[in-house]
Amino acid sequence: MVLRLKRTHTCGELNGSLKGKEVILNGWIDSWRDHGGVFFVNLRDRYGKVQVLFSADTSPEIYQNSKK
Repeated sequence: MVLRLKRTHTCGELNGSLKGKEVILNGWIDSWRDHGGVFFVNLRDRYGKVQVLFSADTSPEIYQNSKK
């Protein structure tokens, strides 16, 4: 089964007015960095780039899954 989610915004559309709101982005991983307990992913689409932060403190399960 393939889960297909339609994006709500492009990476270039994100701004401070969306703080605290749920958004769905589609794109590819441009780069990633593991800083021991904090994992950064740069998600890119044709409109821009967004840095996503995964923290072991706030959500250990999501942090572990993001490293796979």
